[in-house]
Amino acid sequence: MTPAIPPGRRKALPSALAQGDGILIVDADLTIIQANAQLQALFCATQEELLGADAPGAIRRYLGPLLTEGESPGEVVALLRDGSCPSPVTLDVRVPGTGARRVSISVSTVDAVTPALRLLVFHDTGEGGAGLTRYAPGEAPLAAFARDRDLPSTRAGNPEDPGLPPVPNARSTDSDLFCPEDATCLRQTIEALARSERHLATLMSNLPGMAYRCRPDPGRTMEFVSEGALSLTGYTPEEIVGNRRIAYGDLIHPGDRRRVREEVVSGLAEGRPFQLVYRLIAASGAERWVREQGRGTPGSGGGAATAVEGYITDITDRVQAEEDLAESEDRFRSIFSTSHAVMLIVDPETSAIVDANPAASAYYGYPLETLTAMRIADINALGEEELLRDMQKAVTSEEQHFSFLHRLADGRCRDVDVFSGCVVIRGRVLLHSIIHDVTGRRRAEEQFRALLDATPDAAMLIDHDGTLLALNEVMAARFEKTVGEILGTCAYDLLPPELAVKRRELTAQALIAGSPLRHVDERDGRILENVLFPVPGGREDGRRVAVISHDITRERELERVRQEAFDRIRQNIEQFAILGDHIRQPLQVILGTACLLEDEQAIQRIQQEVGRINGYIRQLDQGWIDSRKIQEYLRRYEWM
Repeated sequence: MTPAIPPGRRKALPSALAQGDGILIVDADLTIIQANAQLQALFCATQEELLGADAPGAIRRYLGPLLTEGESPGEVVALLRDGSCPSPVTLDVRVPGTGARRVSISVSTVDAVTPALRLLVFHDTGEGGAGLTRYAPGEAPLAAFARDRDLPSTRAGNPEDPGLPPVPNARSTDSDLFCPEDATCLRQTIEALARSERHLATLMSNLPGMAYRCRPDPGRTMEFVSEGALSLTGYTPEEIVGNRRIAYGDLIHPGDRRRVREEVVSGLAEGRPFQLVYRLIAASGAERWVREQGRGTPGSGGGAATAVEGYITDITDRVQAEEDLAESEDRFRSIFSTSHAVMLIVDPETSAIVDANPAASAYYGYPLETLTAMRIADINALGEEELLRDMQKAVTSEEQHFSFLHRLADGRCRDVDVFSGCVVIRGRVLLHSIIHDVTGRRRAEEQFRALLDATPDAAMLIDHDGTLLALNEVMAARFEKTVGEILGTCAYDLLPPELAVKRRELTAQALIAGSPLRHVDERDGRILENVLFPVPGGREDGRRVAVISHDITRERELERVRQEAFDRIRQNIEQFAILGDHIRQPLQVILGTACLLEDEQAIQRIQQEVGRINGYIRQLDQGWIDSRKIQEYLRRYEWM
């Protein structure tokens, strides 16, 4: 019973509890399973933050900062932990924007469900800080408690208070005058009853399921169902109670009715609680899985049960999740067992090999029972500390691709790429690792690297987007970088923008043509002859281009010098031919003039010298002829 407050004395309730009491429902492990909107507003916490949280920890975290000086959330925690029905705790709670409020916190245990639930109720009793008014013995105002003979009601108040209706005369009522101290027990009883009724009503409206009381008949005729019946069955409580529209027993799936009936009858006969999981057909026709907990209520004198009380909750999502999980695990097991890829299941905490597929047994050379008794460190050449660190990276998804050296049973070591990710199997977080042997690829890469480094020309391998997949030191030096600095970057980003556009076009042309493409690049005082070799790929994005760049600057310079030399030779040959003609003419004149001389000796001498000069001219003529032949030979074989 709550006494009326005159309108002039009313105070605005804090918004958190203005619309009703705050309700916190916890299970036997003190885990929060329900929190209504009023409690969420009081704690300034969301449903997601509260559900599943440890109740004592949540009380300390969210209620503690709201308490005034001298108050402690430990009292509420102690109240919650107490298995009996302790007295309520009243605390001054600071509500943002309102000030301190006097909040009564009580706890009750609901035994109608198994396991039992605990209900923590936060009730605003008024403005905080003032405390309770105490009176000395004999000074307290009188209060009248009256009960009409014909009405089950009780009234209480100060008989001198004009707001209290007059107490009926002794002929129609039983009434007495008491001091408040004498009426304490009666007042506490009335308040406890009101709290219990309020707690029960609150619990029924907040439970995510249907509480019920039914007859132990085959149709399970309901005498009471909570508001959760609508969300569970699609029928309102009024439609189910008394079988007004449908009997609850008819909602049970035909395939489960007999089993449910037998288990309920067995539990009632043995006087024990029963727990059932079965299917319901809702009003919409949908099939739902439910979990029911209940027990019989014995009749007077402890006879056979005359009613059944219990609680039914929808577990469709959980059953579906379990079925999906079982199907997923079966599918995973099938893939794991039949796959030709090497697979291991490893515990990241202990590095133990929990499971291995037949492909792993064949690859490592160990029988499955031997392999699953080993630790990953037994086959991995990496140090144990580094190995555990890498496994933790895989657990946190920081890294999922690793390169290791694994030992086989015959002692050989193989290069492997390992791809690891987390899987949850029977509640354990494990690592699912897929192992690829890349020994052959690594050897090929090493040979390819040796070939690249051996060639004096600049060489690189790029994909269709220009990403540098491989290059040698000569090519890196062209970009004034090291191989490690630019490997994996875009080659076009290392070129001036205008040149990069031209190089993209050339790469595209080579890929379209599918044949080598040559072009000469002259820049920065150098002449480069580049050849683009398309490398076919299985996919559009897997095509690559190998680029060989040969510096022909010196060759071009030598060619220029050689051409100039040949040009000079040709000019000299032509000049020699002209020179022979020029010499012959004066010689003929000299020879004719000598014949006019009378000195025979002088004539003979002149004729001898002219003959010797003619010999030289004939040699020049022969040299010119030979030079022409050489010139034609060189021209024929593209030396000139």
